[in-house]
Amino acid sequence: MKSIYAYALLCLAVGSALADTKQDAMNKLADQMLGGILKSSDLNPLKLHKDYEQDIMEDIGPLPIMGHLKISKGVIQGFNTLQRKGDCKIASKNGLININIELITSDEVVLDADISGRIGSLPQIPAIPIVAHIENMNFDIGLEVGANVTLKSFYINEISKVHLRLKDAEHNKFIDGILDLITAGIVKLFNAQIIDAVDETVRPILENELKYIHL
Repeated sequence: MKSIYAYALLCLAVGSALADTKQDAMNKLADQMLGGILKSSDLNPLKLHKDYEQDIMEDIGPLPIMGHLKISKGVIQGFNTLQRKGDCKIASKNGLININIELITSDEVVLDADISGRIGSLPQIPAIPIVAHIENMNFDIGLEVGANVTLKSFYINEISKVHLRLKDAEHNKFIDGILDLITAGIVKLFNAQIIDAVDETVRPILENELKYIHL
């Protein structure tokens, strides 16, 4: 990975008079660098180093919904299935490389965790072991790459084909079918609000967990 990083600095320093050639080189370079990051043993699987909590405030139609979410014992798999979509942007500043890129899933990303929290004034929801499968996700991400990887920006464009499973009742077709029906309806009707909530939840997780990735 260090050799790719050094090569990237050299390419950006030399540059190119041909814009198309330069863009093609940047795309290939981004694929190499991201391949090294996304296939890292630190990310596959990614075992979250701590519990994460997030306040959720979203308007569902005319109703404001407030809640609190806690993710414990989290493990995320599938980062190595992410692929670049379209052209990337790469720049070098102060010996660091800044990459802005759009990524899509080529296979599902899976979160295995205990989820607890509350919605509005309802009673506290105790920790429930769940497995969330996200088949289709598209997001823009900005990374600063040096000896470590730092998250500079993160925005989810699309989420669809989400499947929730109760870990203690996985492979129960009846329960799986009910969960799929409910999840599909919620994701379809309130997609923008779901994206905002997931965006707010995932960003601090990535900000912290990327600190543990060493190149």
